[in-house]
Amino acid sequence: MTTPATTARLSAFANEPVTDFSVPANRAAAEAALVRVRAELGRDHDLWIAGSAHKTGDLLTSLNPSKTSEVVGRHHKATPELATRAIEDAHAFFGEWSRVPTERRIELVVRAAALIRKRKLDFDAWLVVEAGKTGPKPMPMSAKPSISPNTTPARCRSSTRPSPPSSCPASMTRCSIFRSAPA
Repeated sequence: MTTPATTARLSAFANEPVTDFSVPANRAAAEAALVRVRAELGRDHDLWIAGSAHKTGDLLTSLNPSKTSEVVGRHHKATPELATRAIEDAHAFFGEWSRVPTERRIELVVRAAALIRKRKLDFDAWLVVEAGKTGPKPMPMSAKPSISPNTTPARCRSSTRPSPPSSCPASMTRCSIFRSAPA
């Protein structure tokens, strides 16, 4: 349960303001974000489970759909065993997380939201490239983060009982989200 002090620091929910790209400074900032993102294209990304990096060698290639010769990135795919491990590790951590005071959970989520807000144009630039937005100068469509510090406190209040871990069926690897994009 939140304390009056915690609740007083949180304002009522409000959507993030849309960035006006007709303002030269905003447009320049968005274009700079696209330059930063384009410098990162084509990298391999490890699979992270419980704070440890994993390289499986089986890569999912993300392509820019409007320029299929452009590799956005390559991501190591989880094996059924690694997916099961991730579920089991998360389940094992639940006991510790459930004892974290609500105020601390809120603090962590608000900090994460602040980081997302600070880097919102970079996140939008990644979305522009991954979604294949076309045009001579692709610009972010919304330029607003998907998490607002004002929307998250209720999500921090989880139940005190975890759901049991589920098994990861081998058929999961046949799911389209686990297949590599055509080269």
